[in-house]
Amino acid sequence: MKKILFAVLLLTVTCPSLYAQKEYKMEKTGGKLILANIPHVFIEGYDGRDVIIRINNPVSDNANRELKEKREDARAKGLKPLNSNGFDNTGIGLNISESGTDAIVSATGRAQENYYTIRLPNTVSLTIYNNRALYFTQSDSTPIVVQNLKSEIEISSQFGNCRIINASGPVGIKTLSGNIEILADNAIKQPITAYSVNGIIDLKVPEKANATLEMVSLNGTIYADQSLPLTSKTSTANSKQEHTIMADKIVVENGEITGYGIKLGKTDSLNNAARELARRATEMSLTGSTLSLSGGSQFSGTLNSGGTKITLRTTYGNIYLRK
Repeated sequence: MKKILFAVLLLTVTCPSLYAQKEYKMEKTGGKLILANIPHVFIEGYDGRDVIIRINNPVSDNANRELKEKREDARAKGLKPLNSNGFDNTGIGLNISESGTDAIVSATGRAQENYYTIRLPNTVSLTIYNNRALYFTQSDSTPIVVQNLKSEIEISSQFGNCRIINASGPVGIKTLSGNIEILADNAIKQPITAYSVNGIIDLKVPEKANATLEMVSLNGTIYADQSLPLTSKTSTANSKQEHTIMADKIVVENGEITGYGIKLGKTDSLNNAARELARRATEMSLTGSTLSLSGGSQFSGTLNSGGTKITLRTTYGNIYLRK
């Protein structure tokens, strides 16, 4: 029994049979790194000069299958897999091409099943787009993760989840069905924009951050920590009765606002909040002074004294604001 245990331990230490790890490195200190249809990726910003890409895969999954296929297909001897993204010119299932100051990284072959980690210089901006549904049919919920990057982040994904941790630069994310998580433990100094159709949006902010918020969930709910110092724009509006709109229907025509006995001309002294509510009445319903978006919810206001612009919008998901 002791001999068996020793053999197992020796095999674990000396043979990398659990995970195969390869690395590709290229010098890049500016411009943009564009990742095309690579659903499983962890990116971390650092103060360096090289883009370092590593592949971490269970040998029993991808590598063994590919090795088996190579052995069985004698006709492929001397040839390399090819798809619309070109040949693998990195040795880790990726094709990298240059376009001006940008580097475009695309998946080749079965690379969409691989798990990549990337160390990205903080002087290089990041763009990620995943627009092919087939890349996610066999994928788990492993999100795209970007951590500690100081440069601009732009992500467009149909089905992949996204998680951003402590980004210092501007952040812009759009998803179709993927969830969006943004964890901002540090001060928010650059704009954050997140849009999703079917996914949720979860934002964590420092309690002392100064931000101007615009949050809309057309068919969901906005949840927030009650201890956050939030101020709604509409809550500061003049509360006099003449500024309270109560109607089942409001029509905006030629700049004039009319609705069931209420007529508010162009020159009427409405506060900005009330006029904005009326202007958008064709797609929203009003009850008293409360705004409802066909069962959804909206918040427009500030965190603390206001400042950096944060825009969160989802059609069918909920929005979560926490500290």
